[in-house]
Amino acid sequence: MQKPSVSRNRKRERRILLVLIALVMVTSLALISHGDRSWPEWTGLGAYTETINNNQGQSKVFHQSRKTLWDMLALLIVPAMLAGGAYWLDQSGKSRERQIQEHQAQETALQNYLDKITDLLLKAPGLSNQSQGAERVVARSRTLTALRTLDGVRRAVIIRFLYESDLITGDRPAIDLNEANLELAVLSRAPLRRINLRGVKLTRAALSNTDLTGADLSEAKLSKANLTSAVLHGAKLRKADLTRTKLSDAKFHTGPLTAKELEMLPPEHQKFYMVKGFADAVNKVAEAYERHGEQSHSLYHGLQKKEIAELEEQLAEATHRKEIWLQKGLDGLIDEIVRDAGSFEMEIDEQSVQIEREFEQDKRRDSDKYRELEQSEKDLERRLAEARITLETFIHADLREANLEGADLQGADLRWANLKDAKLINAKLRGANLTNAILTGADLKGADLTGALLGGTEVLDAQLANAKSKKGAWLNGKRLE
Repeated sequence: MQKPSVSRNRKRERRILLVLIALVMVTSLALISHGDRSWPEWTGLGAYTETINNNQGQSKVFHQSRKTLWDMLALLIVPAMLAGGAYWLDQSGKSRERQIQEHQAQETALQNYLDKITDLLLKAPGLSNQSQGAERVVARSRTLTALRTLDGVRRAVIIRFLYESDLITGDRPAIDLNEANLELAVLSRAPLRRINLRGVKLTRAALSNTDLTGADLSEAKLSKANLTSAVLHGAKLRKADLTRTKLSDAKFHTGPLTAKELEMLPPEHQKFYMVKGFADAVNKVAEAYERHGEQSHSLYHGLQKKEIAELEEQLAEATHRKEIWLQKGLDGLIDEIVRDAGSFEMEIDEQSVQIEREFEQDKRRDSDKYRELEQSEKDLERRLAEARITLETFIHADLREANLEGADLQGADLRWANLKDAKLINAKLRGANLTNAILTGADLKGADLTGALLGGTEVLDAQLANAKSKKGAWLNGKRLE
């Protein structure tokens, strides 16, 4: 927690002094109004009697009672209101001025930091994961200083800049953010896959819908942070402080359920978790390719029939001309027609051969296309297999010894999650999928496990006995009451 500034201390001292002065004044007025001391008439404080004689020898007596505390305070109300209004206007103006100055100072600090880190990036050989110790130390020092002085929005700007520059990802980031202050940082919906935030203070940070796949959040302080619907596939959360963190609908797992996992689910849940495997996806693509090939063949066949039909029309026309000339009985024309017909038939034969040749070429091209499609299919199968391996590496979240006290994990997919020795006191796990999760030594005191899926989960009856509710939970083929 940051130390209060000198100006804040002075403001607090002034307020205390004003309160003390007001108390002294009120106490003094109270003593004056209720004291037994006889005050002179000219003070107007004490009680006194005044006799006034008129010109007719008559007298009239006026009695002045002692002034009460309220009488005295009434005399101070208007001046106090005027003084208070003037003070409020003065302080409001000063407050606005301070806000403007603070905003400008923050913008200047942010820009100076970005300029310095950009210089380090552009300088040969440049700041990277392979940088030497001196450059990394300088970058870390400047980063921690900037994050400590800036507000949540500008802290998020720095994180996005460093992430996009690939300086804070992986097991050995160029800039180590351990112990960095990211309190109240606004990083909702940010793509932060494999970001390294180990040991970072993220208290009350906005991380809803943020993609933190494979992120290292070990020992991070995430208390009261908003991680609603965040993607945490394969995230490392060992010893992380998630006290009262919002984690409802957070995604800790990826990929479809295995056949073994499906068998552990209650019948009414199985249909919600039935998904098609990777082989089905490949078959769909192959079917699409096959349909495309059939359409190509149909197109080629259609073109061939069209060309043949045109040639047949030309031949029929030539034959008709020949019959007309024969009927005229002109021998010369007959000979000419015969020659023309012969040459025309030769031309037709040549065109037919050319068409057949083109058609064979089209077929070869079609075969090449099929081979390309087949290769694409094989490549797709290979990529899907690689993807499956990648997904399997993100099959569980490391939440060992994590502090999840009061965390909202309703409906979270925590299959295979390692929750060994985790603090789940008063955690909301209603409807969560904890199939094959490790709960050895986990503290479930006051946890809400209503409707949770616990098939294959390592959990003791003594642990479940401490839960607030486990009604409707499914444990190893049976419903809990």
